[in-house]
Amino acid sequence: MNILSVNILRRWIPPILFELMNSFRASYLGHIFAEQLKSNKVLAGRHSGERCFIVGSGPSLKSQDISRLADENVILLNNFFVHPLFSQIVEGAGTKYYLSAPTHPPQTRQEWKDWYQAMAAVMPPRVEMLFGLARYKDCTASIIEELGLFDSQRKYWYLPGRRYDPNLFNGNEKYLSADHVMLTARAASIYGLIWAVFFGFSEIILLGMDHNYILFEYESEMRMYEKGVHQNNELARTFGDSFYTQEFLRQYEIFSEYTFIRDHSRARILNATTGGLLRVFPRIVLDDLWSNEY
Repeated sequence: MNILSVNILRRWIPPILFELMNSFRASYLGHIFAEQLKSNKVLAGRHSGERCFIVGSGPSLKSQDISRLADENVILLNNFFVHPLFSQIVEGAGTKYYLSAPTHPPQTRQEWKDWYQAMAAVMPPRVEMLFGLARYKDCTASIIEELGLFDSQRKYWYLPGRRYDPNLFNGNEKYLSADHVMLTARAASIYGLIWAVFFGFSEIILLGMDHNYILFEYESEMRMYEKGVHQNNELARTFGDSFYTQEFLRQYEIFSEYTFIRDHSRARILNATTGGLLRVFPRIVLDDLWSNEY
């Protein structure tokens, strides 16, 4: 169901009923995957007092030097494994996490299989994987099990299932817990932030979070790479000719989720992305993080 469909549904269902449906669905999912979520409890506060970098795939990374991340804790998102410095960063010091968002339309199962195989082929055993759980047949778990992927890596599972709407409900801290049903996000960076908060990082720095698709005409310009294995005309297949309308709404919802995390987290969250449209968190120049004055 796309963003417009969800919002049309909201117009016809009273807000309190919509929220009750949301809560019931989250409870149902939490019951089904209770064992997987319970195993995440030992990870809460694992990195208390430390800092980490969450790295996306925005076009700013084409020109930003991120080589120093090799000696930092990082949470790398989705298609970052195609970055030229991927191997250098994941083989360095610090704890390395790799997060993929749950599978979703418009990609086919074969496209997801090709993508996960490409990812697994370059993933070192020391990297810890963060995968999303889901009930549908083409979910990540079914693909990984079918292909026997990531057997050398430690895998953790998270469960999206709580829709957040600032106009209906303020949410609570459980939305940011990997041992509960968490926020259903519109961007992988939101899941990365939730995990970082759950891990207890006291300082979280965002990189490659440009959120500026609407400024470009061609999809090949919107990310640090021209084309992903699983992203063949993704935006056109998802939105058709209404992309530049729906994308404004999608970014509003993403920024609302960022704001929720900012307001419900004790972590200091900074945005070191060069340029971009994200203004929810304080800006910082990346190199300043290693200066003697910082």
